[in-house]
Amino acid sequence: MLDDRGVLLYVGKAKSIRNRVRSYFQSVDRLDVKTRHLVAHIASIETIAVRSESEALILESQLIKEFQPRYNILLKDDKAFPYIKITGELFPRLQIVRERTRDGGLYFGPYPSIGSSRAVRRMLQDMFKLRDCSQSITLDEMQPKCIKLDIHKCLGPCVLKHVTQEYDSVVQQLKKVLTGKNKQLINELKIEMGDAAKEQRYEQAAECRDRIRKLELLGQRQTVCLDDVGRLQLWTAAEERGFLYIIVQTLVDGKLLYQNGYYLESPSDESRETMVQQSILTCWSESEIPDSVICDPWLFDIVTRVWTNSGFKPGSIIVPKRGLKLELLESARQNARLAIGRIIRDRSIVSIRPKAEDILGLLQQTLKLRNRPDRIVGVDISHLQGTNIVGVAVYFKRGNPYKSGYRKMMIRSVVGDSNDPQSIYEVVSRRLQLCFAEHEPLPDLMVIDGGKGQLNFAYKALVELGLENVVDLVSLAKQNEELFRIDDPNSLVLSKDDNVLKLIQRIRDESHRFAVTFQRKKRKQQLETSALHSIPGLGPKRIQKLYRHFHNLEKLLQASDIEIATIGGFSPSLASRILSKLKTISTHE
Repeated sequence: MLDDRGVLLYVGKAKSIRNRVRSYFQSVDRLDVKTRHLVAHIASIETIAVRSESEALILESQLIKEFQPRYNILLKDDKAFPYIKITGELFPRLQIVRERTRDGGLYFGPYPSIGSSRAVRRMLQDMFKLRDCSQSITLDEMQPKCIKLDIHKCLGPCVLKHVTQEYDSVVQQLKKVLTGKNKQLINELKIEMGDAAKEQRYEQAAECRDRIRKLELLGQRQTVCLDDVGRLQLWTAAEERGFLYIIVQTLVDGKLLYQNGYYLESPSDESRETMVQQSILTCWSESEIPDSVICDPWLFDIVTRVWTNSGFKPGSIIVPKRGLKLELLESARQNARLAIGRIIRDRSIVSIRPKAEDILGLLQQTLKLRNRPDRIVGVDISHLQGTNIVGVAVYFKRGNPYKSGYRKMMIRSVVGDSNDPQSIYEVVSRRLQLCFAEHEPLPDLMVIDGGKGQLNFAYKALVELGLENVVDLVSLAKQNEELFRIDDPNSLVLSKDDNVLKLIQRIRDESHRFAVTFQRKKRKQQLETSALHSIPGLGPKRIQKLYRHFHNLEKLLQASDIEIATIGGFSPSLASRILSKLKTISTHE
């Protein structure tokens, strides 16, 4: 959150930015004094997307420490996030440290908590058997040994000087694991887990499974921090629906601290290159010149020319093909795609609703409604050749989607062949009855997806509930985008550019999207459940056991056959058949 001068006021993290931001902009009586002052000074809000909650936690901490925003709480006992360090000694050790220094060691992380890094260290120590003593070990003198050599927890370079080559090899394997290049080790553990399960050594198989999970978790490296020292910039772009968006992320001493964006609508080849050049010059004139740049291949020549021709001191320009820097570039590219989505969404809202008050008043006037349509419900039906019939009712409040008011329904009154008008009748009736049951205000307007037939059945539901003079109705037929009303035998056809039609289309399209998504989900669940019953050797009790262990079919699909076999009562061959059947259905879906 920034003020009108661009000064950083507050940094926060959230799974849902929308919900988090809304919590600040509510009734003043519900806000504490500090939040009231913060909200009064907010001029703009910027976002950076990361891949996980732990990355968000670390990035938030880095930004707060760097900029010390006025409205963030800076704890006096705040500590740095921990790293795992391989020391630069002759026989390296694994350590947990809070700070990175230039001492010849290799640092990995940061990790979201000291507990997680300690657990990783214990696992790696047990797996690779490096020494953890603090004594200085040489190649030509014997040092005191400890019990860990005797219990096979250490390679013992203190007394076994011939292990130098083996020790170096183990350290190299450890480095690969800590940099995410651990597929070979995971594959070896999977083979070991499979052998143990076949020999019914399930406890050992479970231990292998747990080690694989830890290694896979360890492979999810934090892309908010690099080993690079100095100023590094990521230059990448995304292009969608006529917009080109250039994004620049700046890392200082390996930490992501700044993000800037520049966009152009309907770019030509010439204007695209000019825009990139201007973006680079603008960015570098407003901040320090980077020591190196990581960029997309098509940006390489442009960045090189600007760097050379502008008189800036040349640095390294990298186009990564694999590894962590490519992942960083893809993360930046994802932020560019999100930015384009926001631009398109903001433009569409403006085109649909120049002013919310004006368009709702215009909607009332155009359709000759009794009520101002502040609350609108959109109704649609979805089915596949008459099967799995579902209905939905979406909710728009003051021209915007209100997700809390969305409802999904399985159609009960239609059996066999589909009957859209009857299904519409059921959804309208049940949705209005829910308003009574949940003490919710009735909608001012209901938008029905369909023609005159669907509209008449919706009206029938209103009449039976005594609401025909309370709730307005309109239907939109997709073929010619005709609007139908109960009291008018003729359809109403509006211009394609009419804002009233655009709002009705938006509600219709949202109800259709919601209905199709729900119908596909129900169909997939039905297919997968019936598929389980068709597998030889898998009866109701075993199916119940699967649901009790994995809770749903999505989690079951993500499991391995060895994991299924370890819950008991399932042979490896049966487990393999289960996964094979489900994956076949998932692929067809």
